[in-house]
Amino acid sequence: MSTLFDDSQADDQIKPIGKHYAIKVKSKELVEIYHKGQLQKVAKIDPPIEKRLVVIDLVERCSVGKEKLADALGISRQSIDTWIATYQKRGAEGLVNNTKDSWKKNPKRFTGNKARELEEENKANQQEKQKHELCISFQDEGTENQIQPTDKEFFLEEHAFEENRYAGSFLFWPMFNNYYDINKFFNKHIGESKIVIFLFAMMQINRIFSIEQFKTVYKKEFGKLLGLNKLPSAPALWKWIHDYVTQTKESSKTTIKAFFKHQILRGIVGVFNLFIDGHFIPYYGKEKVHKGWFTQRGMAMPGVTAIYAHDKSGRVAYFDIYDGKADIVSTVKEIHEDWKALIWRSLR
Repeated sequence: MSTLFDDSQADDQIKPIGKHYAIKVKSKELVEIYHKGQLQKVAKIDPPIEKRLVVIDLVERCSVGKEKLADALGISRQSIDTWIATYQKRGAEGLVNNTKDSWKKNPKRFTGNKARELEEENKANQQEKQKHELCISFQDEGTENQIQPTDKEFFLEEHAFEENRYAGSFLFWPMFNNYYDINKFFNKHIGESKIVIFLFAMMQINRIFSIEQFKTVYKKEFGKLLGLNKLPSAPALWKWIHDYVTQTKESSKTTIKAFFKHQILRGIVGVFNLFIDGHFIPYYGKEKVHKGWFTQRGMAMPGVTAIYAHDKSGRVAYFDIYDGKADIVSTVKEIHEDWKALIWRSLR
């Protein structure tokens, strides 16, 4: 206590709860929350829903100890677990105390003993999961039941000031939103799969050029760049990428075209002069792909050709990837037809 608080503050009412946090109950309505000896905020704990939200915030966002927090507030550890589980399933609505009138207004709200109801629901879910696992299917189930990060996870949590080795990368998010309105664009075209785009963007900014390199990053700190509490392991990251590719295989070309049209209309790239170049990328895997000419080895090899169109400042205005050899002339005609009306519209 002496390392965190002055002697004038060191009393029995200020109780450490872990992660350099401490709490002091001022009254039945208010508590003071300290961080590293400094008063961070005064929070309401009455009505009861305010208390529950404060507890959830301290545990989920600040990672304080549940046992210490329960002792400081005079509640049980089970109550904290129940509130967190209820909030994750029902949101803030589920934390409201039930009355006969409130239940009529919101029949989905928990009634009776919430801990017992959560146990019953979890038991039913576990039984359903076991029942599903017993059914053997030899068909590809697609991506319908695959778990994806939800929009709730992205940049919606508040965080106290803390050290982060990648803090400079956060500056790019307001830049992306200012120039591209990035969140709105990807919500419209690919929805929750945008986490994969965010992942690759942050990899480029931090000069991480492969998933294997994530072995060396601080996963909790890097995860904050994506709005997550912690970056998942490499197998989970590969699953994200594979799921994203599967889900967007048909719509990827449409999304790419929409993005570059979006750039033109916002005046981000020049349209008076475009320079087109192609690069062959050899493929050494086992899948069958068409061959193209690999100039570095002077021979035809399986691979893909990436076609880039950029303005005179070097900003990429368009790209596409073709299996095997690409036809640059056809690409020029395609860009011309797609952008003809759009360019005139941007010049008005």
